[in-house]
Amino acid sequence: MKSAVLLCIVALVSVCLAKGPFDGYRVVTVEEISYAAIEKLESLNYDIWDFHATETGLGIDVMVNDESEKLLTEMGLKFEVRIPSVQANIDREQEEIAAWHSQPHIEDDAWYTSYHNYSEITTYLQQLAAAFPNLATFVPSIGSSVEGRALPAIIINSKASTVNRYFHIIGGQHAREWVGPATTLYVTEQLLRLYSTDSSVKAILDRVAFYIAPVVNPDGYVYTWANSANRLWRKNRRANSGGSYGVDLNRNWDDGHWGGGGSSSSPTSDTYHGTAPFSEPESKAVAAWVSAQSFKFNAALDFHSYSQLILRPAGWTNTPTANETVLAAVG
Repeated sequence: MKSAVLLCIVALVSVCLAKGPFDGYRVVTVEEISYAAIEKLESLNYDIWDFHATETGLGIDVMVNDESEKLLTEMGLKFEVRIPSVQANIDREQEEIAAWHSQPHIEDDAWYTSYHNYSEITTYLQQLAAAFPNLATFVPSIGSSVEGRALPAIIINSKASTVNRYFHIIGGQHAREWVGPATTLYVTEQLLRLYSTDSSVKAILDRVAFYIAPVVNPDGYVYTWANSANRLWRKNRRANSGGSYGVDLNRNWDDGHWGGGGSSSSPTSDTYHGTAPFSEPESKAVAAWVSAQSFKFNAALDFHSYSQLILRPAGWTNTPTANETVLAAVG
C-alpha cells in the first residue's frame, strides 16, 4: 500500500515539474522600433504578435525567451514585459477547456465560456441552422483544405423583399487565433437569436444577408488542438519544399499585391505567402465562394487576434483611398 501511494506521489510530482513547450517564453512590448529592425527580427523568424502606432512611430509585441531577448538589448531596443509566461497562459486555457467539457451546459451563452474544436464548431453551426430554419442555411463545405477537411459556412437571410445588401465574414485564417472563430460564431448566433426580439437586429437582417465561414483554416486549427506544443501554430498545413510546413493564408490572396511588404518568401516563416497567389485551396475556396454569388458583396470582415485593431483593406499603402470617408466612419 505504501509503495502504491509513493508511486502516485512521484507521478504527481513528475507531472507538476514537467516543462511545457513554451516554458521560458514571454511577450515583450517594444515601444519604438524602426522598419529595418522589424525586418531583421522577421528574417530571424521572431514571432511578432502585434504592430501598433506610438506617439512617435511604431511599436511591436514580440515573443522571446532569455536567449532571443539578448538581441533586442544588443539592438538598443527598450522593452517591457507584457505577458510574463506564455506557457502559463496556455496551461490555464487548457484547464478551462477541460473544466467546461466536464460539466453539463444548459444555457445558450454557456457555449461561449470555452473554446471549441473544429468538430464541435461544425456541429454547432448545423444546430444553429436547424434552430432557425427560416433565417439560416447550413453550407457543409465551401471547399476543402490541403488535408481534405471541409470549410463549413452558414448563410443568414431573412428573405425579406428589402434584402439588398450582402456581408461576408470569415474567421480562423490564422490557426492559433482561436477567438476569431469564437467571435464569428457569437455574431452568427446573436443575429439569429435576436431577430425576433430586437428591432435593430431585425432592421439589419431585413436589409442585409450574411455569408459566414468561421474556420477557413481547418487543418491549422485542428493542429493547434492536437497538443500544447502546436498551440501557437499559425499557417495551414501545406508540406513545403525543404521539409517545412505551412502557408500564411492571410498573405496568399490575389489582391494585386501578393508577395509585398509584411510577407515572406521563406517557407519556414510564419508569414510565408506561398508559391503563388491562391496557391492554397483554403484561400482559393473562399474567393471562389465569393465570386460564385450572383451579387456583389457590399462589405467583408475577417476576424483576427491578438491586436485590438481595425485594419483597412488597402494595407499596402498609407495613401487615403477613394472611400476614405466611409472607412473612417467604420474605424
